[in-house]
Amino acid sequence: MTTRIEPARRALRPAVLGLILGIAACGDGPAVPALEAPLDLAAPWATASPGATGIDGSLLEAADDAAQAIPRMRSLLVVRRGRLVHEA
Repeated sequence: MTTRIEPARRALRPAVLGLILGIAACGDGPAVPALEAPLDLAAPWATASPGATGIDGSLLEAADDAAQAIPRMRSLLVVRRGRLVHEA
């Protein structure tokens, strides 16, 4: 049994969605965080072990093995939380 309220609710959905998106877009913070200092692209990456970043090392090795089997695969680079975890 359909009531007359149901079509009215459907009609309001786009307006409510627009309102939510409008409110979210009006935040007082910057859209993209500013860098504190210029990045030195020649500097070496900060590194971390898989375990220190929450990555299962055995799964990472399995992913590396699978990637090596892909034709024309040149490299695999894994970065997590701003740290280089694996490079092959």
